[in-house]
Amino acid sequence: MPIFDAYLMVDWSANSKPKAGGDSIWAAWLRRGQAVQARNLPTRAKALSFVRDHLRAAVRDGVRTLVGFDFAYAYPQGLAGALGWNSEDERAPWRFVWDEIADAVPDAATPDNMNDRFGAAARLNARIGDRSASGPFWACPAGRVESTLSSKRPVFPYPVPGLDGGEENLTSHRFTEKRLPGTQETWKLYTAGSVGSQALLGIPVVRALRDDKELRDRSRAWPFETAFSPSPIGTSDTLVIHAEIWPGVLGKIDDDAFACRDEAQVTLLTELLAKLDDDGSLGTWFDVPPGLDPRQKETCVDEEGWILGAGFQIKAAA
Repeated sequence: MPIFDAYLMVDWSANSKPKAGGDSIWAAWLRRGQAVQARNLPTRAKALSFVRDHLRAAVRDGVRTLVGFDFAYAYPQGLAGALGWNSEDERAPWRFVWDEIADAVPDAATPDNMNDRFGAAARLNARIGDRSASGPFWACPAGRVESTLSSKRPVFPYPVPGLDGGEENLTSHRFTEKRLPGTQETWKLYTAGSVGSQALLGIPVVRALRDDKELRDRSRAWPFETAFSPSPIGTSDTLVIHAEIWPGVLGKIDDDAFACRDEAQVTLLTELLAKLDDDGSLGTWFDVPPGLDPRQKETCVDEEGWILGAGFQIKAAA
């Protein structure tokens, strides 16, 4: 029996103005028994409304839905502690970071797409590290350089005052990103291929969806709230599973039949996930990633998360 009845994947963007076409937001929605549908959304605010409306309708209909965005849902181990988390906090480290990022970037999904992500990164850096050595967030336009935000990459592991031992310093990549050669570090906010701005502007959106008044009692974030398991829903009454995605798991694709590569990637990934679910093999993507030792597994569940499909060699056909 398939795990899900519907799949909703979103190719994200950090644009500061409304934009359509390539390098903008694309969402693909597939409900079992129906053809996949793709939608181009010019702003993050419209994307938030689009996804929220679909998830609310799915929950009302009792439809089990997998929803994914293609940005990092977390950061390398240690960020929560660097921002002030301690073991007495009721929140897990990943949730603490979600709350801190949402507070730092309140304009993540405005109607005009304008935002102050570079200012937010500078303020977060000021809380994390040494003012004489900017970081760990880095890369910005020349006009946005500040004492705590540089256009140049800091040295990693990045030392955090008050934390002892190399393992507590902030690394450049999470465990999951190390399984995907070529992925850029989430700390990098600017220039070609950077993914950090998408995460700063995306985590508040996923948090808003996870906490939505009509969805929060039926939603869980994988693997943070489900742990690693081939049955992320299990016997619970959960209907929505949030999972971080990366279209790069598709490998080389043929995008000639699509308006742009973004539409192709999100559409083909949605179709692939539905096919794997039909075949009964999608559960392996949610299970414990091969090669993780117990400590690394705990770190991923508590703080770093995992990219769905990381470590699997999949080729998608257009």
